[in-house]
Amino acid sequence: MTVPPPPVAEPAHAFLAPSAAHRWGPGGCPASPSFEAQYPEDQESPEAIEGTAGHHVVSEALSGRTVSIGDIAPNGHPINRDMIDAGEDFIRDVLDTVSAHQGCGVLRIEHKVSMRTLVHELNWGTPDAFFLDRVNRILFIWDYKYGHRYVDAYENWQCVDYSIGIFHLEGVPPEEWHLYRVVITIAQPRNYHPDGPLREWRFDGAKLLTYRAALREAALKATAPNPAMVTGEHCRDCNARHACPALQRVAMWLVDLSREGQPFELPTAALGLELLIIENAIKRLKARATGLEEDALARARRGENIPHWAAEYSKGRTRWTIDAGAVICLGQNFGIDLAKPTSLTPLQSIKAGIPADLVGQLSETPSGAMTLVPFDDSKIAKRFS
Repeated sequence: MTVPPPPVAEPAHAFLAPSAAHRWGPGGCPASPSFEAQYPEDQESPEAIEGTAGHHVVSEALSGRTVSIGDIAPNGHPINRDMIDAGEDFIRDVLDTVSAHQGCGVLRIEHKVSMRTLVHELNWGTPDAFFLDRVNRILFIWDYKYGHRYVDAYENWQCVDYSIGIFHLEGVPPEEWHLYRVVITIAQPRNYHPDGPLREWRFDGAKLLTYRAALREAALKATAPNPAMVTGEHCRDCNARHACPALQRVAMWLVDLSREGQPFELPTAALGLELLIIENAIKRLKARATGLEEDALARARRGENIPHWAAEYSKGRTRWTIDAGAVICLGQNFGIDLAKPTSLTPLQSIKAGIPADLVGQLSETPSGAMTLVPFDDSKIAKRFS
């Protein structure tokens, strides 16, 4: 009797992930998926860990479960006041929309969708939230961004990719897409933009056929042998940017160009063009610099010395090593209320009048994230003087 082989577990992340569609998708770099696969991140950045915890807050709230300050997210990061406050507008917008379309569909939170048959077999993902109103024929998609860098809703390829998968999941074939409207909302509470924290893009479902064709073409280029390397603003998010020969050539060319003399006064048209070129050049140089910095930090963690640079740990926030009740009792011994409205931090307690040496015995200051700083000879001199 022949025993069939065990099923192969599906990777946690798709090779053509929707979240990376701005890199491998239309106008992006076909080589980015295969190139990034060669240079996986050795560990999550503090920003990514915090963002995952922030997503946990809103997904739990939308699922009807309460999350409180001090709770621990599944990734081990504590929930803080900023995460609770930041998610309010996103949660309210989703619930208000569902309430206005009550009885017309089902709200789905972090529900996996597949674009395997409509875009590429290596394309699937998990939207933060979506709601398909079958009565009024409107698809609502929300994407929650906890980071600070601006994300545009217009032609957001991640959400466009999701919309294809959602229609497939809900049984709406491409020949019926023109009957629907699509509303994409980017919720970004920590990016202070004139358009506000909630940015919408609405388009007719008929356009999705064109967007699908563009995504399919980009997916084929990204999975072809020896895909082309194309630099651009998308390089900033690429894990392989530190090792990309195309980005290195562009960056070094820009450095050489910066040394060339320029007239002091330019014609207006030339001024506008040069300013645009320089702004685009800065984005590429920034992408190259941040990629090299992350690579240097990874090597520093392995014990390598980086010439001209020093790896240092920032200081974390001082915290108590005793529970809140003990903190309040400590204050009562000195006639000080340390419960306003929650137990004060160690530094606040010192300002309130608790002896600093006593606070130091009952608190700790953990190390923060490792950062890369230019090597400073004066610091060495001070240490040995």
